[in-house]
Amino acid sequence: SMADVQAELSRYPQPKESGSIDEIAFLKQAIIMVYQFQYKEAAAKLAEVLRANRYNYIAWLWYSRIVGKTESILKTLGEAQRWGNADREVLQENKRNRALLVAAPATVKRCPICWTVLVDNPACCSYCKAQLKIHEGEFSKPASQDYIETAVTRLEKVQKFDPKNVHVAYCLALGYFNLDKIERALGFLRVAARYSPGVASYQQAVHILETLLARQESTASARPAAIQPARAASLPKAGQKSILVIEDSPTSRKVISMVLTREGYHVVEASTGADGIMLAGEVIPSLILLDIMLPDMTGFDVLPRLKDMPHLQQVPVIMLTGKTGSADRMLGIRAGSSEYLTKPFNPQKLIEIIKKYL
Repeated sequence: SMADVQAELSRYPQPKESGSIDEIAFLKQAIIMVYQFQYKEAAAKLAEVLRANRYNYIAWLWYSRIVGKTESILKTLGEAQRWGNADREVLQENKRNRALLVAAPATVKRCPICWTVLVDNPACCSYCKAQLKIHEGEFSKPASQDYIETAVTRLEKVQKFDPKNVHVAYCLALGYFNLDKIERALGFLRVAARYSPGVASYQQAVHILETLLARQESTASARPAAIQPARAASLPKAGQKSILVIEDSPTSRKVISMVLTREGYHVVEASTGADGIMLAGEVIPSLILLDIMLPDMTGFDVLPRLKDMPHLQQVPVIMLTGKTGSADRMLGIRAGSSEYLTKPFNPQKLIEIIKKYL
């Protein structure tokens, strides 16, 4: 949506409007096209911006991300740095890509997660370490998942208004595969396979994920019942305040539950957005802890549905995330959250924030 692109553009100084075109509007349209993998159309829009104002380094940066020729990437990155040499993102992207482009062939591809140049068809990105293909077997998880979570959040917003976009669906599947959320990855991969039935690699990837999911479910069913996601097994005692915890990580839920129980709170747990919404309709929590990255939807999707319930409209919601971006923080606040807490966090910090509202 335009609101999401506005958040993207807010990280840069706003360009002046040209006498012939509205650069901001054209940039918004171009960025949406890039997110939809409509590179030819995006390039045309960016070219119009640059013809009107060759000093617009934002346009040069985005242009560099969608061209495939090594020579063109070097030129556009150079222009972005020439006119935006104080911009951190421009400097970082130049630094990591120029070193790779020295020995690159005439044309290259880019990592769909972090825009890094891919040389010699690698199995994973040299920068964000994301796996670039869905496959069987073990692999090292990315050292930092921030890039992947950011990409997944961005692509899910695009997928909502372009649900049949096969490239978006596949990249979402790849992102969730890297996050080890196999069921979510499989859902998006089936979308890609449905709209492109002739692509054998999609069908093969579906089979791989179905096998992995069956293996995970088999392992989960063999675990002790104590570590399964908990339901509201008991009612709070008289005067005891309840906290609804919507968090997909069993480890995080267990730690949070222990901390809250020790402080005297009654805890209700949910491992998915759907479960959280259902439980929120059955209980009257005094406060809600809501993770942003859930297996079936995002916290940004869950929050408005919680606030639609009359008995929850005044209930404080604290959003939990591994991301530190200000844009995501603003999205949470606009959606109605009271606080935005970055993981990992000190348990005492969590209690201090909760006590601000209870």
